[in-house]
Amino acid sequence: MKSRKGILVIALLFFTTIILSSFGTVQATIANPGKNLNIKFLRKSGYGYQLADARKNVWKIYEVNNDIGQTIYCLKGGPGFGAEDLFSVTETQKARDYTQYFDLRDRENITDAYKSALPQADGTYASLMWLFDNFYVPAVDGAPQEEIDRAKANKTILLEAAKKYISSIDDDRDGEELLYLTDDDIDAVQQLAVWYFTNDDDYHVDDNTFEFYLNSAKDTENSVMEPLSTHKSFEDSWERATGCKQLFKYLVKTAEANSNYNYKEISKTQPVELADTTITKTKVGNRLILGPYKINQLRNDVEYTLTATLTDANGNTVSDVIYLKEDKTTSVEDIKNLVGQNFYISIPENTKIKELKLKISGSFLTTTTTYWSVENQTAEKDQPVVIIEKEEVPFEDEASYIEKIFDLALRKFIITINGEEVTVSREPQISEEEKAKLQNGDTTTARKVHPKNPLLVKTGDKVVYTIRIYNEGEVSGFAKEVTDYLPEGLKFVENSTINEQYGWEVSADGRTVKTKYLENKLLDAFDGQTLDYEDLLIECEVIATVGNQDKILKNIAEITEDADENGNPVDDRDSTPDNVDKPNYGDESQEDDDDFEDLVLKGEYFDLSLRKFITEINTGTKENKYDRSPKVNVEDLRGGKSTTATYEHPKDPISVSNGDIVTYTIRVYNEGQIDGYVTKITDHLPEQLEFIVN
Repeated sequence: MKSRKGILVIALLFFTTIILSSFGTVQATIANPGKNLNIKFLRKSGYGYQLADARKNVWKIYEVNNDIGQTIYCLKGGPGFGAEDLFSVTETQKARDYTQYFDLRDRENITDAYKSALPQADGTYASLMWLFDNFYVPAVDGAPQEEIDRAKANKTILLEAAKKYISSIDDDRDGEELLYLTDDDIDAVQQLAVWYFTNDDDYHVDDNTFEFYLNSAKDTENSVMEPLSTHKSFEDSWERATGCKQLFKYLVKTAEANSNYNYKEISKTQPVELADTTITKTKVGNRLILGPYKINQLRNDVEYTLTATLTDANGNTVSDVIYLKEDKTTSVEDIKNLVGQNFYISIPENTKIKELKLKISGSFLTTTTTYWSVENQTAEKDQPVVIIEKEEVPFEDEASYIEKIFDLALRKFIITINGEEVTVSREPQISEEEKAKLQNGDTTTARKVHPKNPLLVKTGDKVVYTIRIYNEGEVSGFAKEVTDYLPEGLKFVENSTINEQYGWEVSADGRTVKTKYLENKLLDAFDGQTLDYEDLLIECEVIATVGNQDKILKNIAEITEDADENGNPVDDRDSTPDNVDKPNYGDESQEDDDDFEDLVLKGEYFDLSLRKFITEINTGTKENKYDRSPKVNVEDLRGGKSTTATYEHPKDPISVSNGDIVTYTIRVYNEGQIDGYVTKITDHLPEQLEFIVN
């Protein structure tokens, strides 16, 4: 029951809370928790209903001072509201205070004195409970529009089910007469269905012979009663009368067929859920196929709506979605048609997938059936009732496909030159902080620290490189092929034991070598702590000759083919195999699946360097001698980091007077690998300085 307006809202909500938390317990100790109920013959339509054979009134029960059209049915047809015969009491005598209430789903905890009004047989009781759960409950007066719409949908569900039943048992009937029924007609029929299972007297009517009589004059209780089938006030009287019998037959027969109805388990459990399936992704044409998905049916006793929404990694709704049956070919428009079977989802291949969520959502109706009676109920004069309330309960469930990331990375480093280990290890180092960043998604590749300065070599030197392949992804996989690109001046050593061991195959021009050595060596997925890797070694020889310039020998390696743990082609998240741009390769890896090492062959070149400095002013005076000669540092020159040595000597101006004689020293250094001569030096004098010939 949805919220009502005003002070009535508070009372009903409080009372509902008491019911839900205390099913099966008599609440007589709470101050006035009950309902003051009365009965009336004429309904809001202005017409009342009688049974033709016994002229028994089908009373409408209502709550005094709160007549909002609740769905209330009496359990016993005859006595009640303080009288053995309801037809002999006056309107003012009928009102009674109902203070005792129980949850009908908790039959065992209903006090014996009150249980006597209910069916004693388990099967009959279950049939009665099936009725209550499947009855049509109109929206109460003043209900929000959503409740009104929900009630109308509930009515359609009931009548369509009844139509289907009638057409299944009678070839001459299609059940269309059911669609003429008014809310009052349905309410009166549902009351008769209750009596069918709770009475064995005149109120237990036959499903084929009963006939409703209605007052001939609207709003006139004492007018002549006319059969509904021939009532002069209604153009559709026959259809309504026939529809009443059809609805009654459907309710009674279907309830009897549900004598094993598990009413105790019926709760607010949603009717469907998404099963926990292992979802995989395949590509067909320009579409991605994900699945299998499965919607499990949890309850068959309720009608519900169901929609599905697919959202991508950014939370955006994927609009181009095709639902496919298990054959992955047949499409289905309505997701509800796939309940209980495996199905697949087809989406565009450019959909961003990090996490793809299929969300199902909908709503279904739950029924609260509360047994109400007066205190110290007696079978002769008291009429227990049941109040039925329908509530629409939303539900949702989701299944996520998380795109497991495939990510291999490659690093290349020199380990020996001419069999001697390099002085400073060039093996990559990966910090725990970098691993944590990789695990948390703060980076797509861990930073690997290792020297990248060019190493000096000579013609004929043999260099051994290690090519290391890491798995930085969430999917185990293979580096099925690795390619090494040799520059001019570097030769693949064909008779090398190392190269034979690692299965390198050289191209005709000798510039490219490939190996499939790792194609069957599984690289385990990154587990957050350990980066699994495999190594390849390759041996090369420096064949470049010394020239008049340094030669940089850049050797590049790349993963040119990879596969997932099942051997299937797979997309690496941050690199593409076999795409190195060799002509434009710089001093950094282009992607994380390629890397390089540089060798430098020093050139032999002519390189003179000149430094000028003052050594004396006015010859013969000791105080006027100066030590401004350069201090030379050749470390960078020797290491190849610079083409000239570092010269440190004073360059601050010295004060002189007119006529002073200044002596300079001009010193020439040879910074090259070739001997040579200085054949001419030119000194450029300013106007204020005169050259002394002698």
